[in-house]
Amino acid sequence: MKKQYGLILTLLGAFAAISAHADSASYSFTVNTSSLATNYGYIDLELNQGTLLSPPITATITGFATDGTLNPADLTITPAGDFSGTLPGTLTITADTNPDYFEGITFGNRIIFDLTLAGPGVSRSGNAGGTSGTLFQLSFFDSTGSNPVLTTDPSGINSEVSVDATGVPTALSLDPSTKIIPEPSTFVLAVAPLFALVALARRGARA
Repeated sequence: MKKQYGLILTLLGAFAAISAHADSASYSFTVNTSSLATNYGYIDLELNQGTLLSPPITATITGFATDGTLNPADLTITPAGDFSGTLPGTLTITADTNPDYFEGITFGNRIIFDLTLAGPGVSRSGNAGGTSGTLFQLSFFDSTGSNPVLTTDPSGINSEVSVDATGVPTALSLDPSTKIIPEPSTFVLAVAPLFALVALARRGARA
């Protein structure tokens, strides 16, 4: 029985160690662009950090796919130091006061991608300890690059994921064209096996 309790204590220690690390939040985006099919326009990605204390956050975009055509020759990245990679490959954005990824695209019927927000500024339990939040925003524009499309919001934003000062993320679609599905966090995936092992250890202790 002592061995069983020793195992439980070890697993609980591992759980505490994982809890001390930064959390993450992942979302799957699906955008219906059929109303713009064959038209040229722009996709705009931003990760805006608050002007007060905001713990670091990075946004990583993976699995980007579209039946349209991106135009890397018509790409503006500002500032370049806040970005790593380009679409449709893995794109990583470091939160800043106004980082902007703006790329031309001939729209097809659909755009899909996965977004993961990670770093000390993300905390599902609200323990990030910041005084201002961070905002990931997705927007689309027509061929002039000035007029927003696929939005019903006065701000021109299509969808966003806001991370408040405490680190809690919230996803919001601002247009019917876009669906955002939350995915299990890396924290949840990491601790689930530990809970299973603790349950098995406790069951063995009672046997």
